[in-house]
Amino acid sequence: MKIITLMLVFFVGIANNLHSQTELLIFNSTGHVVLVRSDKNINNCAGEIFGINDIIVNTNGTVTLINRNNKRVSIKDPGEYSYNDLVNLFDHAESSMTNKYFVYVWEKMNSDEVEVNKPGGVIRGDEVGLQPLDNVVVLSDEVEFRIPNMSGNAFTLKILDENKEVIYESKIKDELLVNVLDVCDNTGKYYWEIVTSFGGRPDRRAFTIPDSETKNTLLSNYINFVDSFSIYSDYISWLLTNEYKNDENIYIYTK
Repeated sequence: MKIITLMLVFFVGIANNLHSQTELLIFNSTGHVVLVRSDKNINNCAGEIFGINDIIVNTNGTVTLINRNNKRVSIKDPGEYSYNDLVNLFDHAESSMTNKYFVYVWEKMNSDEVEVNKPGGVIRGDEVGLQPLDNVVVLSDEVEFRIPNMSGNAFTLKILDENKEVIYESKIKDELLVNVLDVCDNTGKYYWEIVTSFGGRPDRRAFTIPDSETKNTLLSNYINFVDSFSIYSDYISWLLTNEYKNDENIYIYTK
């Protein structure tokens, strides 16, 4: 009997220890929500790690927390919430793979490159590279080709078919919008490259025009994902959308 009791104490101790080590990340807050930490009140608490001794006081607002196990909890009811209160809420929350994008964005919010707590936050020092990314699946009729052109000279954009034969050619300075469905006759893999006046081998990238069934499925998944975070600001929504498109390797032109 003593051995059984010791084992129960041992496993309860492990469970409590794991419970105490759950990292909770504050993703977003709106309205009157305050993070109470020691003797300090933090009104703008997005991007904070919720500590074991912290308390969230929700007077009239909403706060969203996430963890690294792909779970997300939004608190709308007024009240005070301790660490254990929140962990219990997470214990009953469902895990979803789409929640991983919230962790990606939270990490960006806390990096040196992103200033998300200011209105119209921007990504600083983020040089625009070649767009679209390599091997994307194109889900829109139009594609905006973008290049980091510091010279001011016009370069040449070429689109090639699966046999590497040129099917489209046009001058490009910084960006060029092309209706790829007018250029690409069939579904399948295509290539694009930028020819500069500096010589050297062009940086060639690929993109795919999917069949209707694949396109509709990917678009439906994308729309459902976007709808799931419609409560957040335009900037956070933009970050989440970009993370999703990059991870899913899809391209959708938006103005």
